[in-house]
Amino acid sequence: MVGLHFFYPAEIKNIVEFISSDYTSDHTINQITTFLKNIKRNFLVQATPEAFLLNRFMLKFQIGCYRLSQSQWYTFKQIDSIVNEYMFSPGVFETMDNIGIDLIYKAACNYIIMDENLEDYQPFMSYLEECIYNNRLGVKTGIGFINYNTDETEVNVAEKKNRSC
Repeated sequence: MVGLHFFYPAEIKNIVEFISSDYTSDHTINQITTFLKNIKRNFLVQATPEAFLLNRFMLKFQIGCYRLSQSQWYTFKQIDSIVNEYMFSPGVFETMDNIGIDLIYKAACNYIIMDENLEDYQPFMSYLEECIYNNRLGVKTGIGFINYNTDETEVNVAEKKNRSC
């Protein structure tokens, strides 16, 4: 048994997390490795206890970007523009909106149990919970971190003072 996690968007991101277990045979590992090489994907082999390492890194980054949006008065769109230009595309908030805030929340719930500092996650997780409660799930509902239903794609400063979903 193995798990393969292709990063979103799979057509752009060239990394796969390859998760094996104690029950994964060497033959299976070799077959999957060959497959990933044949489709020209970079991959990171991880045992089950260390699984989803890159996702856990990304969650820390998402939380950092969220904190920056709250403390420095940058909009989600401004942070995305910086990330998009200098780090990766699409930006961090647009990526979460495309994946779906409900799915981001469920995944984050699984990853935070691996960390001792749960209070670090609370503001971000509370915001995601508010978004889910208010049906702001991202692109699939037309609004998440970014409003896709209007020409205005940024949360403005006045809205940020009383930010809620």
